[in-house]
Amino acid sequence: MKGAIKHWALALFIGNALLLMIDPTAMIGGPAHAIGLIAGYFLGQWLKPQTFIQREIA
Repeated sequence: MKGAIKHWALALFIGNALLLMIDPTAMIGGPAHAIGLIAGYFLGQWLKPQTFIQREIA
């Protein structure tokens, strides 16, 4: 299931990027959502190891 979510997120990101390149004026929030998606992914990757370590200690 997790793999399917990553594929859908990637597909939506690519679709947003293509629409932005075709007509930048049509999408106001697209770039903001794309940056939020990227930032959320990296924040989740950064927090995941810390959460795992805290569970082992407790």
